[in-house]
Amino acid sequence: MKEMHRALLVVAFLATPAISVMAAPATKHKPLQEGAPYTEQRQHIVDDLQKGDVYSEIKAEDQARVLAALARIDAKLINGERANLSEADKVAVFNDQELVNTVLTQAREDSRLICKRERVVGSNMPQRVCITVAERRRARENSTDALRSLQTLPSKANTP
Repeated sequence: MKEMHRALLVVAFLATPAISVMAAPATKHKPLQEGAPYTEQRQHIVDDLQKGDVYSEIKAEDQARVLAALARIDAKLINGERANLSEADKVAVFNDQELVNTVLTQAREDSRLICKRERVVGSNMPQRVCITVAERRRARENSTDALRSLQTLPSKANTP
């Protein structure tokens, strides 16, 4: 009976993280959304870009593209209203809005911190290591490049 109870506890323990991860809904928040006041959204985006917390991994050229798109939207909109725009201007504003949303959504995803408990070389005590998604990707790419370069080097044993 104790073994069955212990087995149930182990199964419950192993199933709990999977259930909590699956229960978390994937929310896609766009920086610029229809229906919300444009001036407030714009100010929020500019503040986040200046602080560097939300978009810490945004490239300088992407940040410049976002600010240029916001400036183009500002030039087209009067008091944040789209009602009096021509069809061509509405399309231009929509395209700039999509550019801003695409670039900032990718930058937010790349800036997300992932923390893992890892054992450091020379110690049995695990430490919490937090790095961004982009840093993890760069480290993976650098390690595969280093491995490829080692594999392509001629071995010293074959050289006379």
